[in-house]
Amino acid sequence: MIIDYEAMGRRIRRRRQEKGYTQRELAEHVNLSVSYYGHIERGTRIPSIETLVMLANELSVSTDYFLRDSLKMPVRIEKNPLFSNNDLHLLRAYLNAQQDAIDHWLDSETEVEEEEGLDPTV
Repeated sequence: MIIDYEAMGRRIRRRRQEKGYTQRELAEHVNLSVSYYGHIERGTRIPSIETLVMLANELSVSTDYFLRDSLKMPVRIEKNPLFSNNDLHLLRAYLNAQQDAIDHWLDSETEVEEEEGLDPTV
C-alpha cells in the first residue's frame, strides 16, 4: 500500500485554512519549522506519526482524515435491503469522484491565488 502524501498534504492545508491558521502559526503550534511544514503540505516530506498526531490534534481531526485517500475501507453495511453491493460500489465511486473534483478545484484556486500574487496560506 502506498500512501498518497500529496493528497494528505492537501487535506492538511485545507483543514489549516478552515481553522484560520497561517502556515507559520500552525508550524509554531506543533513545534515544526515553517519550511518543513510547507514540505508536508506539498507532499514532498513524510511526517512522522508523532507529527501527524500533533497536526491532527491541533486541527481537531482524526489522523484517518489526513490518510483517507490512501485507505481502503470495507463497507460496513450488512444485509441492508436498501442497497445492493453494486449500489454501494457505485456510490463509493461517485463520492470518490466528487472528492477528487473538489480537491482539483481547491488546488486550482490556490494556483490562481499564487499567480495573482495573493498568499494562499492566509
